[in-house]
Amino acid sequence: MAIIQLSERLRTALIELMDVEATIRMTMSDLQDSVEAHPAALGLVSDIESQAGDHINRIQTRLCNAGGGDVTLAANATSVRADRDWLSDLHPVSSSLRVAYTLINEAIIGYSMIQPIAFRFRDSWVVADEGTTAHLARRHTQDYLAAASRIMQMISDAVIRELDAEGLECRCTCPSCSIGVCVASESFRSIVAQAQSAAMHVESQPGIYVHPPRQTSAAAEAGLRAGDLILAVDGTRVESLPRLQTAVREHAPGDRMRFKVRRGAEELAIEVTRRYDQHDARTKDTDECIQAAGE
Repeated sequence: MAIIQLSERLRTALIELMDVEATIRMTMSDLQDSVEAHPAALGLVSDIESQAGDHINRIQTRLCNAGGGDVTLAANATSVRADRDWLSDLHPVSSSLRVAYTLINEAIIGYSMIQPIAFRFRDSWVVADEGTTAHLARRHTQDYLAAASRIMQMISDAVIRELDAEGLECRCTCPSCSIGVCVASESFRSIVAQAQSAAMHVESQPGIYVHPPRQTSAAAEAGLRAGDLILAVDGTRVESLPRLQTAVREHAPGDRMRFKVRRGAEELAIEVTRRYDQHDARTKDTDECIQAAGE
């Protein structure tokens, strides 16, 4: 594996994430007694504990390979238990899943922060082999997004089981409940799916957002600005990052690319000359910096 020396900024971020993973692992171990009545929840919590342990090992390996030496976990890492209030007493399984979901999202945000740092310091699989910080961040983020999805699929079922255990029958007035079939879990999942779809529709906008181009780069000299949206290249719509990468790769150095760009309320035509602006004078394109899930 190519060894990329980590900057102190990236090394510190990795160590902090390792401590977050340690908290997740300890908490999942601590929560297993609270969810043992729900086999699926117990399996999920056990899986998350195992994932966190694997993540810690990979981060330690990355730090060691980069010349950072052996790194130990913080001595003050502690478990985060469900709050001992009336809700967690009456709903131990669902409250434990709530704690797991909160910690998982903290890790997802942490890995989202570390991704651009890794790219800026060339610690990605674009310039090195598998095992770089960017690769680990993507892999660990995918693990936790899958776990978060499992929790969302399971949470309403866990609450219903806890209510049923107390003999609290459903009093919904929907058609299914009128014949004694409780569909609360399916209803919740449907509501969440609709809410996610609506939220993505509101937030989505066509094109690829442009961050401030590097000074003296081809994009900067052509007039691309921060905040521009790349809508098309040579007349072909750009609706995803892989499409943009392919469009650029199809041009040889020296070729001119015609970008259709939205800037505020207007659309502009900007020509960009294809060239290699990086200092390493690459002679060919490397792998995508973003790959499809599962690849």
